[in-house]
Amino acid sequence: MTMTSANRHDPHTKTATAAVETLQPLRRALLDLHRALLEGERAEVEKERGDRLQAGELLQALLHDPRWAWLRPLGGLVAGIDEAVFLAGKGEVTVGEPELRAYAAETRRLVGGESPILGDRYLELVQLLPDVTVAVGAVRRALDQVDARSLVA
Repeated sequence: MTMTSANRHDPHTKTATAAVETLQPLRRALLDLHRALLEGERAEVEKERGDRLQAGELLQALLHDPRWAWLRPLGGLVAGIDEAVFLAGKGEVTVGEPELRAYAAETRRLVGGESPILGDRYLELVQLLPDVTVAVGAVRRALDQVDARSLVA
């Protein structure tokens, strides 16, 4: 977010900027998790098919094939964060503490606990693939940063 001299000293602007900056590590961690899960599922599909999915095929499957539906909420969350950060940078929306907490809560709902919204396939890939396990750890660390930020604010 670009701050002009007129709003540089506005506490609300500083809070919103800090919230956007706090969202960035969570966004990156979620994107890495999505990529690791996508690659894990892709490898399984290619193993079953006996050949590689082409880029266009993968995109179509991700968007329309029921097998990939479990991944769509995670992609949607990343897209929502991207949109909020972009619009906040243009000054069209404010991203503050309530939004930060909402994104953290949605992240926990999708990937946390014993029954995450992403479901059994997600839990299976967490157990099977080291890249997914590492990415989940990064998401948890990013959530810890959001929590620490929320406690300070």
